[in-house]
Amino acid sequence: MLLGLPALALAAAPGIAVIAAVSAVRGIGFAFTVVAGGAIIATLIPPERRGEGLGLYGVGAGLPSVLALPLGVWLAGRIGYAAALVRPAITFTVTAMAAGAAITFVPLALVRAPVVLAPAALLAQPAAATVARWLAGRHGDRHGPARLLLPGTAATVLGVLGVAICLAVCPVAIVAAMALFGAGFGAVQNSTQVLMYRRARPGGYAAVSAMWNVAYDGGLGLGGAGFGVLAAHGSYPVAFGLTATLMLVALLPAWRDRGPAAVRIDP
Repeated sequence: MLLGLPALALAAAPGIAVIAAVSAVRGIGFAFTVVAGGAIIATLIPPERRGEGLGLYGVGAGLPSVLALPLGVWLAGRIGYAAALVRPAITFTVTAMAAGAAITFVPLALVRAPVVLAPAALLAQPAAATVARWLAGRHGDRHGPARLLLPGTAATVLGVLGVAICLAVCPVAIVAAMALFGAGFGAVQNSTQVLMYRRARPGGYAAVSAMWNVAYDGGLGLGGAGFGVLAAHGSYPVAFGLTATLMLVALLPAWRDRGPAAVRIDP
């Protein structure tokens, strides 16, 4: 924590005093980590293997420098030091996690429902997402992409909450809930992608594309796996309800990015 968290202050106030203070705190964290790590290695590894163990520990400690130092300089030159890209990436990752959960587990949750219900729900979600993504793009070109980010995120939360309620009370209504979720997800897809491109320099578009796709694919995978853990310890309605609750995290960065002032046009 002492090594990682203070670095966030550099984006907020990159003055010499802040740099010196952050470096001092991170130095303390580095000292703690190195001393504790070496002691743990010496304790856990048998004496006859201690040399090799400490050698491997050195490799683990050195690889981040080999990779992160040049990569950090490259990223700073491509997309800058500021976290303008982080908030939309967080919002999109969380909504993508919900999509992974819904796509994977709604058919299983409807196994005792009429046979047409699961296909209809899985049709409603991507169909609504596709239309909403296009409409959000048209609206964003005229009024700014940030305006639809908060309502889109709110729609995804309400859609997942609706899935939870429908599974517990009225499974037939789940098609409408999935359509609402899909509409919100499509709007968030477009808004976050446009925002991230607008906040990057032209030379950093490839990095933005990679970051957005990592958020998409990573969110889908984490959502499916995480939901499986929740469902294994409870029912599907409870798991979807907890998912909707966890998605509230995405509302905070979406709120911060909601207005035109949050957008910086490409230089």
